[in-house]
Amino acid sequence: MPNAKKVAVMAPNDETGQEAVVLVEKAYQANGIEVTGKYMFERDTPDFTPILTKVLSTQPDIIETDGSAPVDVGLIVKQARQLNFKGLINKIGGAGTAEVIRVAGPEYSDGFMYQTSADLSDPKVKRLMAAFAAKYKDPFNATLITGYDMSVMLFDAIVKVQSLDARKIAPVLADMKGNGTFGPLEFGGQAYYGIKRQPLFSFFSDGSKKE
Repeated sequence: MPNAKKVAVMAPNDETGQEAVVLVEKAYQANGIEVTGKYMFERDTPDFTPILTKVLSTQPDIIETDGSAPVDVGLIVKQARQLNFKGLINKIGGAGTAEVIRVAGPEYSDGFMYQTSADLSDPKVKRLMAAFAAKYKDPFNATLITGYDMSVMLFDAIVKVQSLDARKIAPVLADMKGNGTFGPLEFGGQAYYGIKRQPLFSFFSDGSKKE
């Protein structure tokens, strides 16, 4: 939809949603997309029709749901389609896509776009999924991959300092460079937070071009 020029942002009315709204608004505006409104809701809302009626009155080309839980997004997708919304519905952060589609239903999920943290057909990811399935009964979530990679770095830092004292581990871990599932891994965020505590990891590539 290259002609999509207007977006309405929906997010839960809590710390996560309020921060997400600020970030996605800046991102859309930086790319020339007009934000027609920001609509906050309480988590586990069973009926989004009243909110969606307001949303659709602004005639957005896109509904953005970043910061929202998968079940909430599934209901938004289903109920927006039932209100005859034909545009894109995005979730540019987080995972749980299978749950979104389960709640929305396949018949309403066409035009739903999502961010994924991994190519689940990648052999490296398949090995991790198999190991996870052998130990846990919960569904595999692609965001677990970065948690796994960071845990490996943490264990390496513990071995390096030969201590479980967080005060000794933290400065060593902050300066470490690792090799994650999809490439280099390290900590950053000094300029933004004033301290290096933000994991920086490589996005996966489909191999069609060099990142």
